[in-house]
Amino acid sequence: MTKKALIAWDKLCQPVSTGGLNFINIELWNQAAICKLLWSVCQRKEKMWIIWVHTYYIKGKSVWETSPKNASWMIQKLFKAREYFEVAGYNMTDVQQMDNFHIKGLYQRHQGQFSKVEWRKLIINNQGAPK
Repeated sequence: MTKKALIAWDKLCQPVSTGGLNFINIELWNQAAICKLLWSVCQRKEKMWIIWVHTYYIKGKSVWETSPKNASWMIQKLFKAREYFEVAGYNMTDVQQMDNFHIKGLYQRHQGQFSKVEWRKLIINNQGAPK
């Protein structure tokens, strides 16, 4: 009977240069994508769903002061994205002053910094690896 080595998912999601396999952490990517929706609401883009959110939930207040209780799960998740911004180190004024938003940038900020490992070239792109 063979046993497989268990590796932590966080380790696999690290970049290759730091010893991981560069898998995308779907949970963090989803949080960053939801943050982009909240950023769109903060920027008051002229899209129908954003106008609807402002009309029914925000009602002239700040996005950061609104906390809808009787909203659908989707709207509640949208407003929970404020916490994801805070974890990444952004505050209300930072988000409102952003000219553009990239999901990848927030994802990398959520991941944090990793230190490079010396043995990465022995494993990745090694021409002497058996086939």
